[in-house]
Amino acid sequence: VHHARGEDLVEDSLKTLEEEFGSRFVRIHRNCLVAREQLVELRRHAGTVQAILRDVAQPLEVSRRCVAQLRHVLAAP
Repeated sequence: VHHARGEDLVEDSLKTLEEEFGSRFVRIHRNCLVAREQLVELRRHAGTVQAILRDVAQPLEVSRRCVAQLRHVLAAP
């Protein structure tokens, strides 16, 4: 019997959302999707990359594997 960990269930759910609503959401971190229109800029801070979001006071740390995709999203017209 295979028991799924909660983290795996979250990952599977996010993959499903990305596939279905990929034009609307962008992955910031392994377990975090954000609406594309919320993404304002990326900023380097203390060796990390943070996403600055519209109407959100606290920046979100961006995982390294997501930085290139986020830069691409921000560069798109």
